[in-house]
Amino acid sequence: MFDISDAEYSEIMRKANEAETAYRLEQAKKLEEALSVVAALVSPRKLQHIKEYIAESEITSDFEITETHGGHKEDCTGYAFRYAYIDQQVGYLGDDFSGEIWIPLPKGKFLKFHFAM
Repeated sequence: MFDISDAEYSEIMRKANEAETAYRLEQAKKLEEALSVVAALVSPRKLQHIKEYIAESEITSDFEITETHGGHKEDCTGYAFRYAYIDQQVGYLGDDFSGEIWIPLPKGKFLKFHFAM
């Protein structure tokens, strides 16, 4: 289909792998920085619940601490934070979801992140 040499293909794949690695490292750093702020604001139990919620949100990225939120309030029964604000989009197939989540923190702050399922 495309007329490229094996060397050109290898170079394209090398650059793609480098870009993906850089992106993953950047996202890990954002998560680490945000969770360090969260850890300073909440109890160990609440921090653990926030980490569990993040893990259950499947594909996550773009973690940050904000002073505002969007979305609608959604009950989070079973978690120490009780509710979160969610702005969710549904894909055209109807079974893929993505959007933004804001978990309320003390002192008028929110942990914001993107999710995709």
